[in-house]
Amino acid sequence: MVELVAQWRPLDEGEAGAASPPLAVPLRRDIPAGESLDQTVVLAAPFVPGRYELSIGVRQVGTTAFDRPENQPLRIGALVAPPSSSAGP
Repeated sequence: MVELVAQWRPLDEGEAGAASPPLAVPLRRDIPAGESLDQTVVLAAPFVPGRYELSIGVRQVGTTAFDRPENQPLRIGALVAPPSSSAGP
């Protein structure tokens, strides 16, 4: 079984070293070598506002690791904003 592994890592100094626990999401089917799969995954943003890096990689459970140089995780920078206050009557 292959799964996606997502993890948030804070980039702001005050949050250094406080990465979120990895979240594993199983792929909906096996994928033969050379094929691709589109799959939507919903991830919750961190609670604390700030700058983050979201890392998304793959791993095969119980067998070969995807750790070769061409299999590096996707890394995306993200800015998490504080919740907006609603202006009620």
